[in-house]
Amino acid sequence: MRLLDDLTLTRHSGPRTKKTGTTCSGEASVADAVTWELRPAARPSLTVHDNHWANGERDIVL
Repeated sequence: MRLLDDLTLTRHSGPRTKKTGTTCSGEASVADAVTWELRPAARPSLTVHDNHWANGERDIVL
């Protein structure tokens, strides 16, 4: 299977977005989010949200 050769990862243009929410540890916080688009060949694209929380945590949401 050649899955990795058939993937494209592109960062959305524009600034990071600010959002509020709950971190993985359950704390309320504010995050700077970077959005990426993952495109596997011959499959629907996936949006990836890379969240950098103000309390130091980070998560990636698909």
